[in-house]
Amino acid sequence: MIERRSGQTFLWLGLGLAAVVIAGLAAWQLTPSAFKGAASSEEAGEIPVPFEEFRTIMVRNSPTRTIIEHGGMQLVTEEVLDLQLDLSRDSRPLINALLRRSQSDITSRKRMVVAVNDEEIHAKDLELIQDALITPEVMEVATESTGPSGELTSYRTTLRAEPKGTSTMVHVTTAIEIEKQLSRLFHGTARSRLEASTKKAAQEQLVALQKFSVDNAKK
Repeated sequence: MIERRSGQTFLWLGLGLAAVVIAGLAAWQLTPSAFKGAASSEEAGEIPVPFEEFRTIMVRNSPTRTIIEHGGMQLVTEEVLDLQLDLSRDSRPLINALLRRSQSDITSRKRMVVAVNDEEIHAKDLELIQDALITPEVMEVATESTGPSGELTSYRTTLRAEPKGTSTMVHVTTAIEIEKQLSRLFHGTARSRLEASTKKAAQEQLVALQKFSVDNAKK
């Protein structure tokens, strides 16, 4: 009888200890902790517009607002900080510009402030610096945040366009880093959602660029 009672006692003690451990683990999982997440995405697509015409469209009709707003943000302000035009390679700059065959090189820098419209990322207005290089052979644009805003610690997007036969090949990348307090239990979910948001932003920017180019072709 004594041995039986001793066995039952050890059983209950074991179950009680297991319950304490499980409760402790659950409490640990639910305790808010710093979540740092980073995700990047790259999208590529062909635009049925010759590169010469594509670069002219990008210069004459600024696509910034269209692309920004398709990427989950809203343009608040935009300011040109620097603009350089190199005509040394173009013997007929005015005529070629009118014919959309410009041979000039353009470099520019812009400062922008955007509002973030993403339910997965809580951030205030975000300041961005955009550097662009446009030549007869390639167009490269890099846009990067100047500092953190709310949960958003870093934002960067790039665009590279180059000729491909009678079309233009475009590559778009987006990289986002966030930091926020979140229960450990939801860190995996938050990381998956961040990756999805980043991929969606890159996809929508590419779609916006394709539509903008086709809509403004031959205008």
